[in-house]
Amino acid sequence: MLKIQIWMRGTNEYSRHTIPGPTPDQTQEEFEEAYRESGECFCEGDTWELCPYFNFEKRDSIDVYLGGDDNIKNDEKPVYVTSNWGDFEFVKGGGVNYIPQEPDETGKVNIWWYHDMKFNDVYYWTNVTEFDPSKLQVQYGVDQDGNKYLEDLIYDGEHPDDFNDFGDSGYGYTGPEFIYHPDQKFAEKDEE
Repeated sequence: MLKIQIWMRGTNEYSRHTIPGPTPDQTQEEFEEAYRESGECFCEGDTWELCPYFNFEKRDSIDVYLGGDDNIKNDEKPVYVTSNWGDFEFVKGGGVNYIPQEPDETGKVNIWWYHDMKFNDVYYWTNVTEFDPSKLQVQYGVDQDGNKYLEDLIYDGEHPDDFNDFGDSGYGYTGPEFIYHPDQKFAEKDEE
């Protein structure tokens, strides 16, 4: 069995949701502040995309193991260790745009946010018993800002049989960002 463990610190998990828009008496600032302070903030919606971004300054870790089962035991020793993504061929996969479009109607607001986390996955190929770095392809995607992130691994033309996710839940939230219909109206701020 071939197992490749990938550890990447620079990972963002992006989420999106559509929420009811402001009431007629709310300014944009009041609406956004009320939502950020609500118990719904960061709880609603679905994960849109997990983007483990490559660090080309050798801060990621790629460890390769042979044998055993689909997990890595404490006494297992890697047969290959690197933090240099340049050791492998990169192939372009898809892409992602985690920023939602404007809503179809006024009275609705699309939001998005992310939290940072560590990516720690073990990919495995059950019937592979050797490892040659020249046979490993790293499939990457590109986000709307042009940043590359890991999509998948391909060894000798085969995608992994499966993977085990040992990543953590994250450290901090950024956002949410609000996207309004162009005709959305807000209350005017009172001048004092």
